[in-house]
This record gives sequence, structure tokens and C-alpha cells, in this order.
Amino acid sequence: MMNIDAHFHIFDKNYISNEHARYLINYDAPLDEWEMLANEQQITGGVIVQPSFLGYDNSILLNALKHHPMLLRGVAVVDPEISRHELGNLKRQGISGIRLNLFGDKDPLSTLEKNQALISQIKDEDLHLQIHHEDGLLNELLLHIPAGVKIVVDHFGRPLIDNEFSLKNAGINKHLGML
Repeated sequence: MMNIDAHFHIFDKNYISNEHARYLINYDAPLDEWEMLANEQQITGGVIVQPSFLGYDNSILLNALKHHPMLLRGVAVVDPEISRHELGNLKRQGISGIRLNLFGDKDPLSTLEKNQALISQIKDEDLHLQIHHEDGLLNELLLHIPAGVKIVVDHFGRPLIDNEFSLKNAGINKHLGML
């Protein structure tokens, strides 16, 4: 039986990008600590999610994937101008998705619009788009993602209201192919 940790972060506080950090981190989260906890809990694999405060430097993530290709997969954070070749290279290194952080974004719909070329490349590379947001606009955000893009809602979507995940909206059901 497989037990997968589907979302965890590893990082070195010395690599934090002040440009991308929403808060200060004064500790490290090394892979070996996760491995110790995973072994204790009988976790057999994991998905490392690049924390936004590391910016576009996925080197720690990629190094972990390189050393544990059978155990780990990753979700990277990339520059919206990444080339198709670079995106394909990330996939070959064990990246299964790209994280788009909309947390704290004053205009997340505009950010989604600005990232449409990247989202199209994600779809073409058969990667998933991982959305991190907290603004209560999940249904509206999902409607602005082209059909056929695999979507992972990060941190359970951080709903602001109890029924934010209600898929009673026919538009979202139709968009997600649920009708």
C-alpha cells in the first residue's frame, strides 16, 4: 500500500527571496527531517511543493528529486516567461505541476490572464496547475482557467465562506466537465 504526503515544503532559510516572501522564516526545513517523519508515519512517497518565498529558484527541490526519483515528485514555481524547453526539462526532472501563487494578490483574475501563455504550456506538457489563493474567488478563478488544464487547489483553497466549494454553479460544473 502506498501512503503519499501530497504537499510538503523543504527549504534553507538562507535562500529565501525577500522579493517573494510574505513573511519571515528563521528556520530550515531539510529533506532529511521530512524523511525521518515520513518513515515514522509509514509514508512511502511525497510531493514537494516549492514555497513561494524561494521565488523561481527550484534548485533545492530539483536536487531532492534528483536524489530520490522513485520516492518524490515536485511542484515548481516558475517565471511566467519560461520557455517550453525549460518547462519540459523540469518535467523530465520529476516536476509534475507548476504552482501559481495568488495569495495576497490584489487582482488574481488579472494575474491569471497575464499567465495564460504559461497555463497553455502547462497543459501542453501535461503538467497540473496548482493554485494557491485565499480571496474567496475559487469558483471565479477556476472559470478563468482553460478547459482541459489539470488543476490542484493548494491548501484546500483557503475558503472564506462555508459554501465556497459548492459546485452548484452550472458554469463551473460545465467547465470542469461535471454535467
